[in-house]
Amino acid sequence: MSILGSVPYDLVVLEIQRRELKAELDEHPGACTYELDVLKRDIAADPWLAERRADWRTARKELAAAADRYIAWWADSTLS
Repeated sequence: MSILGSVPYDLVVLEIQRRELKAELDEHPGACTYELDVLKRDIAADPWLAERRADWRTARKELAAAADRYIAWWADSTLS
C-alpha cells in the first residue's frame, strides 16, 4: 500500500494547498477568501471524492489522513 492509500496524489496536493492557505488566512482576518473557495470547489469536484459522495465524511477523513501521512513522510525524508 502506498503512503497515500487509495487517495490520488493530485487531490492530496490540493488538500495541502488548502491547509496552507487556510493557515495564512487565519493570520489575516478579513482577507479575501476567493482562492480558498476555489481550492474547496476543486477538491469537492474531484472524481475520487465524487465517487464517495454517499459517504463523504469518511472520504474527507481518508483524504485528511493521507495528507497527514504525506506531510509526515516529507518532513521525515527532508530531515534525514
